[in-house]
Amino acid sequence: MSIKENMARLSFGTTLLLKSYKEKVLGDGYLQLTLSQYFYLRAIGNNSEPTPGALADMLGVSRPTVTAMLAKLERLGFLTKKRSTRDKRVFRIILTKKGERISKADHAAYTDLLELLDKRLDDKEKAMLESLMEKMADLALEAAGLNPHDANGIVLPLRERRPG
Repeated sequence: MSIKENMARLSFGTTLLLKSYKEKVLGDGYLQLTLSQYFYLRAIGNNSEPTPGALADMLGVSRPTVTAMLAKLERLGFLTKKRSTRDKRVFRIILTKKGERISKADHAAYTDLLELLDKRLDDKEKAMLESLMEKMADLALEAAGLNPHDANGIVLPLRERRPG
């Protein structure tokens, strides 16, 4: 099978895996989310109570774009904002229980997939896969206009979670 066909299969399989975990956790609540909203929740879940400015920097979007998305996600019940006690102009973004369930389902899906890979690949295959995936991730980040060496919180926390 070609690289193109395998990339499509991998993308489709991963999408179905994540969708099934989220549907189990949230039921129809998951269907409320757009892909963009999902990425915001994932970024917030991977970073401890970020500020809107930090979130804008992580996602490479403007602050007004973040403000609009946060308002929508707050109305949907996925997050809340907490004002800083030190500086009343600053607030932190906190996932609600509903938002945390999305984050935990996402983590569980990836963890289960990584455990399957860990069981089915030998050490040489794991090393080869890791090297190729790093190159693919770098290329994808570059294609998105990002510096892969400045990878943001959406990417790095997953690296830290991989099994032994």
